[in-house]
Amino acid sequence: MRTATAEAAVPSPVKAAFWLALAAVAVGLARSVLDLVYVSGGDVDRALSDAGADNETLRRATLAFAGVALMIELLIIFRMRAGKRWARALFTILVVVQLIGYWVVIGHPVEDADSKAATVDLYANSASVSLGLMAAILLYNKGSRAWFGSRNT
Repeated sequence: MRTATAEAAVPSPVKAAFWLALAAVAVGLARSVLDLVYVSGGDVDRALSDAGADNETLRRATLAFAGVALMIELLIIFRMRAGKRWARALFTILVVVQLIGYWVVIGHPVEDADSKAATVDLYANSASVSLGLMAAILLYNKGSRAWFGSRNT
């Protein structure tokens, strides 16, 4: 159980990284919900019919995957705030993967996507990547390194 004294001991860069990471997850979650609302189009419908699935199946599978991913992300973020080095490393790796995915999306826009939905998706993705990147940078400054270095993890 976390006490007020233990919470006060967490360096401010780690606290800021924690809140930025939570904000990145919230934006990503909102983006996923918007993607579910706007999933349609020729390519998606063709792929689903070829697989013998429909939009409802896709939505259920996406929700299940998103729920598991959300729990894992939250576990990593809370363990990161607790000073676990493995969580900081894993969070950093996930941010790098997200950044690579962002560059791929920017380089290969979807041609037949609804322009309003694609714009919202791009802005949400940009915000999520930016927040995660800021959090990862904060985790490696001097105060944060001392916090993670003082833990036996």
